[in-house]
Amino acid sequence: MVEACTWLWLDTCLCSPLSRSSAAFQLLKPVKTLNGKAVEIAAGLRHALAVTAEKGLVFQWGVGMKSLANRGLQTLPVPAFMSAREPCEVPGFGHVKVKHVSAGAYHSACITDQGWLFVWGSNKYGQLLSSDDFLPLPFFIQPHHFEGEKITLVRSGWTHIVARTGNVKLFVLICLQKNAFLTIYLWVYGLRQNTLCKPTYQPIRRFR
Repeated sequence: MVEACTWLWLDTCLCSPLSRSSAAFQLLKPVKTLNGKAVEIAAGLRHALAVTAEKGLVFQWGVGMKSLANRGLQTLPVPAFMSAREPCEVPGFGHVKVKHVSAGAYHSACITDQGWLFVWGSNKYGQLLSSDDFLPLPFFIQPHHFEGEKITLVRSGWTHIVARTGNVKLFVLICLQKNAFLTIYLWVYGLRQNTLCKPTYQPIRRFR
């Protein structure tokens, strides 16, 4: 029986001028430092996430968030997992088990077994629903933003997050600019007789 193992591919174009035709363009490397078997992985621009099966722990590695964390936190210490080159456990979940993870360019998101949504990382576009520019630790998004429903799936883009509930509603957290103001909108999509209804939206946060 082959033992389950997590592997990663390193795109060397971020650190060397190798051409895409070069055999060294992608390096296959096993990840041996996870505390448990990974059941789901996700990759951002320069960081990666994994969630383990038995304990539902989240691990992060990669240095993509380090410079943003230094600027956003200023004199505050940067958590170790923000600059780890090997899988490092993400703290802040207590005894809650995580089931799914998603990675944006410079932010991360996860869903717990209770259907709660946590986010952390760069909040440059306000998609993390916080007044802070950078979230160094997992931030719990209150369920009332999703009409009290449990989240079953989350996906992260460069500047937005899409969350799906058990009732097959899609909630899109996105930032739009109008009249020199940036406003975070929560777009809600619903299904009616297997047809996608016209979305409704509401402003959540407005800032210059």
